[in-house]
Amino acid sequence: MVESLPWNLSLHGLLGELDATPGGLSDPEVERRLAACGPNDALQRRRRPLWRQTLDRLANPLILILLFASGLSAWTGEVTSFVIIVVIILLSVVLDVVQQARAENTVDALRRSVGRSSMRCRSISTGVVGAGR
Repeated sequence: MVESLPWNLSLHGLLGELDATPGGLSDPEVERRLAACGPNDALQRRRRPLWRQTLDRLANPLILILLFASGLSAWTGEVTSFVIIVVIILLSVVLDVVQQARAENTVDALRRSVGRSSMRCRSISTGVVGAGR
């Protein structure tokens, strides 16, 4: 069991498990991995549109129950209750979307930072000085 952990394997054993050589991957192996996994791009963004984020939050079961309750309040003539519930729902959704956008912006900044750092590391390790961003 302990032998199969990557840090316990010899270099030859690890390269064998990864289908690699000390010089890197073969061209067919690179093409196979690109087709199977896609490019290794830390800067790739996967954001959903704003309307989709809002709709996803409105599909929350608690929000649906509150919307149903607000509809009942409006139907029974309790306009004040209807307005209060709708305002709370709207505030909740808006705050959630804004908080999510701020978190995604932070993640994007971190990805850009990691992308720059990894470019520098690669350029230094290959012996080419100043090739990074």
